[in-house]
Amino acid sequence: MLIESDTLIGLPAITQKGVSVGKISGLIVETDGQTVHQYTIKSHGIAHLFDKEILVNRTQVVAITKDHVTIRDAVVEEPSTIEHAPKKRKASTIEQPT
Repeated sequence: MLIESDTLIGLPAITQKGVSVGKISGLIVETDGQTVHQYTIKSHGIAHLFDKEILVNRTQVVAITKDHVTIRDAVVEEPSTIEHAPKKRKASTIEQPT
């Protein structure tokens, strides 16, 4: 099955047990092989208040359908396996000495 990135981004991410994790908010592409390396999931609930994103390796994705993305239960059950995406930094203005 082929799926466009616009369709994939925004899909709910759930575990194999049906626990809602968040929504797909981005993709990290490995340019040499032109494959998706990781999925960025914008978490919800309490974590959403702190603007958390979870990086999920493609090997942790069990299935992708038109309705949702299913990830391994261990991704959520074992927090040590979850990588948090670095916060996006805003460009800052550097003042020139006068």
